[in-house]
Amino acid sequence: MVGGFLAYRWFAKSPVAVRLTIFGLIFGGIVAWGVAIRNVSALAKTNAPALPGQTVQQEVTYSGLIVDAGTLAGIRGAKVILSLAGATPGYTDSNGRYSIDAPPSSKVIRVRVYATNYDTYDELLPPGANNQFADIRLDVTRAVQGQDAGGNGKPIAAPTPSKGKRESSQSRGLSGTILDVVTDLPIRGATVTLTIDQEEPLHRETESTGVYVFNKVPANAEGVLRVTAPGYQPYDRRISAQTRPELRTIKLRRTQQ
Repeated sequence: MVGGFLAYRWFAKSPVAVRLTIFGLIFGGIVAWGVAIRNVSALAKTNAPALPGQTVQQEVTYSGLIVDAGTLAGIRGAKVILSLAGATPGYTDSNGRYSIDAPPSSKVIRVRVYATNYDTYDELLPPGANNQFADIRLDVTRAVQGQDAGGNGKPIAAPTPSKGKRESSQSRGLSGTILDVVTDLPIRGATVTLTIDQEEPLHRETESTGVYVFNKVPANAEGVLRVTAPGYQPYDRRISAQTRPELRTIKLRRTQQ
């Protein structure tokens, strides 16, 4: 107490400039201390390990382009939904481009697209380089095929049928993923053969994602889909409107060793 009393008397008799300097040093020290505590707290949160059951995951940006299948013009205002946890829907800009931030995925992703006056798009797609999807082409709904996509009454040129073949009134892609029935991992190098009516069979070979894609398969087409892969039992399935949903995910069993 004696020391404090003497310090107070000395401070009271000191010149004003000295007292202001002392106040400045004390205030500056308090501010610096507060900033240091805040920075240490932020750093601790950044480097803190995940709690049991908690997953810390960086997000990536998925992007792509939505266009009109007939004119290849970008579609504005289309709603894009990715089947990834934590991914919020994205909307296309005036050029038809969209971007969605979501956790990274090494598997194929279900992509759904909704746009006014267009058929709904719902397919499994593998993200490409830089998490960019291939361009998605939407067909105008049959109710507005006599108008442009904006409903302005402009006629759309009818597609020219190829010689010797009758075009179906509506064509859609046929796609899916080939997986191991036990591990649920994609199978690379599987051969997928599509035979429709009396036409020549179409063949696809899966990459590391296990995805196969056949473009412009008539919606009412009937035929046979066959899948073969080294070390696995063959898979055969008739194609119809009823069985198409089953072909999105095909699981193969290994042959008996």
